Amino acid sequence: MCLGSQDTSMPHQSAPAYIPPPALAAVPPKTTPTKSAVRALPTVRDHTTDQLNETSDEYIPRGIDELGEKKVMSNGVLLGGRTYRCRTFLVPNRGDKLFMLAAECARILSYRDSYLLFNKNRSLYKIFASQAEKDDLFEKEIIPFSHCSRQVAIVTARSMFRQFGSKVVEGGCRVRDDYWEQHARMQGFTETDLAGEKRPGAVKDREAVEGQTNGSCKERCIRAQ
Repeated sequence: MCLGSQDTSMPHQSAPAYIPPPALAAVPPKTTPTKSAVRALPTVRDHTTDQLNETSDEYIPRGIDELGEKKVMSNGVLLGGRTYRCRTFLVPNRGDKLFMLAAECARILSYRDSYLLFNKNRSLYKIFASQAEKDDLFEKEIIPFSHCSRQVAIVTARSMFRQFGSKVVEGGCRVRDDYWEQHARMQGFTETDLAGEKRPGAVKDREAVEGQTNGSCKERCIRAQ
């Protein structure tokens, strides 16, 4: 008996619907903590007018510090056993007033050149030495012979001390060797702060850190033994 053909194909199965995976929560980008730059406390700015004095070598002061006036004479000579870090000299026909080479002041104060020294410190008055004055500076061995044919800028020692205080004093300390002593005290500086310190108590902070570092090193050495 012949049997009829049977459909042996498998029943049709529909493909499962595609279900997308759950979206991952957005991960916020990592932020690297940035260390804020430490800026120096502001100095006394604009402490002079734009008018020159009778001898046309300094701007007329807008204000003075009574304690600072006891540290320097009107001709720029320092008092109290203080000495300048820069060389000082007299200039013919300019009396007994002390002057400095602007280029040397810029180098000691870490300015790139004398242009920036005067540009950043508008209370300083730039004087271009005459040919006779340059010849005199050469004879005194203040400048080399090659500079006699160039522009040589000079500045009064007193105005440099008024502007920079302890920075231009040999072995200077804040407050004690600053012209603007009262202003330095108001900022929190003391006689223990070295010249050029940007923040009060920086020396003590460094000593404290060094003490902690040395202490931890000693502990590690003792444990290693």
